[in-house]
Amino acid sequence: NSIIIRLLIIINLLITFRFNLIAIAVHIRRVAHM
Repeated sequence: NSIIIRLLIIINLLITFRFNLIAIAVHIRRVAHM
């Protein structure tokens, strides 16, 4: 069970990290257009 929980936590971190990268990229594009 602990291994499954660790995998879920790692997947959660990867998803949030990817979402943050996308948000930062969009923000940089908006600033660049301004």
